[in-house]
Amino acid sequence: MATMEAVFTTRVFDDWFARDPDFFSKVHEGQITQSELTTKVWDKIIDILSSESCGMTVGWKPSIDGMSILLMLKLADEGTVLKLADRMRYMMPVRKKAYQVTGFECPRLPMTLLQRLGFDKHEQVEVPAYLAFDHDRGKCFKELAAQRIKTARGLVNKWRAGWSAAPSELIESMHRFTRMADMRSALMIVLVEQLKLAEEKNDNAGSGILGQVFDKCCAIVESRDKDLKYEAGMKSDLELRRSRLDMWSPPKFLSVEEYQNTELWEEFTELDVLRLIRKRIGTFITIEGLQQKGFIDDFFPVHHMASMGSLATTWGSLSPSQILRLPGDSFTDHVRDYFGEEVGFFFHWLTYITRHLAVPGV
Repeated sequence: MATMEAVFTTRVFDDWFARDPDFFSKVHEGQITQSELTTKVWDKIIDILSSESCGMTVGWKPSIDGMSILLMLKLADEGTVLKLADRMRYMMPVRKKAYQVTGFECPRLPMTLLQRLGFDKHEQVEVPAYLAFDHDRGKCFKELAAQRIKTARGLVNKWRAGWSAAPSELIESMHRFTRMADMRSALMIVLVEQLKLAEEKNDNAGSGILGQVFDKCCAIVESRDKDLKYEAGMKSDLELRRSRLDMWSPPKFLSVEEYQNTELWEEFTELDVLRLIRKRIGTFITIEGLQQKGFIDDFFPVHHMASMGSLATTWGSLSPSQILRLPGDSFTDHVRDYFGEEVGFFFHWLTYITRHLAVPGV
């Protein structure tokens, strides 16, 4: 009895006890041999792992030395990953493009001293928020984006049709909608899209009106931002139009298609999948209990030789060109992506110390 209590969580143990009281009575009375108990426990483990509760594919394979049997687990498909993440409310980073969909900028770390002085040309590091994964919320995010594009197209067509007759009456509407962060981005990219279509069709009249509407919307947006307002005042009309179009066009901003199809969360990495597997198994089975009771020797992820080989020939290489390389963040980022944040933090810290000891060391 103690073996099963150590291996399974309380919810599984209580449910099993309620479903099969006769088996537990035999265990309590000593009518079950150790071999039968081990078989029964393993059957229960495999049933949990392969059932809808975990949704994993289970396989067996002998180790290279033939001394052990490897129990191999994997999630069947991406749909299973999404279901587990949704059920467990797994924390995932917001996609950086999703910030543009909502009309906000992704948060960034403060500029370093080298960036301020101009020696480090890299952009500030973006640090998106983490949210509990929710499939319905992600679906609603895309539906709202599509609805905003539809609304924006209707507004742009209305402004275009009424601009020549009474532009002053439309300005209040422009102020109202560009004040909304999410609608502002939708309006601007729809205007850019229609401007380009008018130019491709050689529609000079339509292009001219759309250009005036676009410039007015940009001026309203810039009037609320001191930096944008200052930059606008330093450019000629032609330069200003080009910079505005560049600002609201790919690659600096999303296209209409990207706006509607951008997911709320980033893609699941292999590390995310491994964490989901371990966390989900831990809901029903205690890994430490399996080890203590001798059911397994260890629990570990499978390494990928291609990824390990890539790290070995660059970051882990013993060649003089790699050893004498100045410390940087590119390789430590690869280490973090493969081994996880804890190991990655150690190497980032090591890089930091090495960088600051380089000058006194020389």
